[in-house]
Amino acid sequence: MSIREQVADGWANLLSGLGVKGRDKYTAAHPVGPDYLSDEQLSNIYVGDGLGRKIIRNPSEDATREWIEITGDDEGDLSRYLNELKVKGAMRDAMNWARAYGGALVVIGVDDGREIHEPMAASWRSVNWVRVFDRRRVPISPSNYDLDINSARYGEIEHYTVYPLTGHSFNVHHTRAVQVVGDKLPDDLEQQYKGWGQPVMLSMWRDVAAVVGSFQAATNIMQELIVGKYKFVGLAEKLAAGEEKAIQRRIDIIAASKSIANAVMLDAELEDYQRDSASVAGLADILDRQMMFIAGLAEQPVSILFGRSAAGMNATGENDVREYYDKVASEQEERLREPIEGIAYLCNEAADGPNLGDYAIEFKPLWQMSDKETVDMRKTQSDTDRAYWEMGVLDVQEIRDSRFGKDKYSIETEIDTEQIDITPPEGEED
Repeated sequence: MSIREQVADGWANLLSGLGVKGRDKYTAAHPVGPDYLSDEQLSNIYVGDGLGRKIIRNPSEDATREWIEITGDDEGDLSRYLNELKVKGAMRDAMNWARAYGGALVVIGVDDGREIHEPMAASWRSVNWVRVFDRRRVPISPSNYDLDINSARYGEIEHYTVYPLTGHSFNVHHTRAVQVVGDKLPDDLEQQYKGWGQPVMLSMWRDVAAVVGSFQAATNIMQELIVGKYKFVGLAEKLAAGEEKAIQRRIDIIAASKSIANAVMLDAELEDYQRDSASVAGLADILDRQMMFIAGLAEQPVSILFGRSAAGMNATGENDVREYYDKVASEQEERLREPIEGIAYLCNEAADGPNLGDYAIEFKPLWQMSDKETVDMRKTQSDTDRAYWEMGVLDVQEIRDSRFGKDKYSIETEIDTEQIDITPPEGEED
């Protein structure tokens, strides 16, 4: 028979009370679930709160700012097709609503001779439109799923029901739409947002409210930074006698004299005026820490979220921005690649499409070099190429083709391996 011993890691001190329930306040702390935000509250945050709006919108704007590059689309026909459908703006909106409300549905209007609630045909004439509906317009219920246990799509959505602001509701077959979902929620909590994901503000709205409240409190302090105090002999008796108007008139006269003569004229024996200043020592440091705290929760640099340059000796904030761009790049892959490639495929394969052979879609780098950085990079590459040429590693044609042989300048070097002489020097043969 084995004896099980339960071990709980941690520190406890009976004398100091550390880790002792009832004496250590920390032991009373426990995680609590979020207060779910209603659709109205989410809209109020997006429309009415400047900080919340930036937290939501910044990654969406940056993810689509530089947009995409299509290799193999030499004439730009596929890019023009996507531009005519305003796919860039649709992807920005889809990611934006996914962050704000927990999800969005991208519906693609394909002209294939069938109704929108029917599966797509094997061929189609054109792609006519792309529309985005946020999660509030597309509630998901069990009736939307394929519940046939013998189906290859068992447990997946078969069709969506869209309730637009204008017009009648309609069903969309899954082959004509792509979901862009917010952060994943546990299955038992998804129904709170009608089968979609988690809005980004759900886990941080209390903290955002605290930071905004701190800045509002700072504004109130600034408005009351200097307070004037008037002293009147017998003030209480005059108020009791109903002489409020006379007192107010006297205060107005003093204030007027202060504005006109830049001085306060008082009765030397019966009146006194003082100015008290409130201290704001340490306030800036507190606000700075709160800015850093909320920027960490939002996973955005302070320079981007608050428009403030990095502080500290030799601080540029470049690393923070690069890490943020890496995070946005991962969201591009996770949320936007599937809908972009899906729409591009439908456009390319349509009867009026360019019908390209091999092509690939890549997101353009978010970090763009300055003109000086570009010049420095090319100068370094030129020095490297010259060294390779002098050593006989590369010839002039290989350097020219590698740097300037494509659509744009490239630092990648390509070598024609078939022309490389691998004959060992004389005297070194085995």
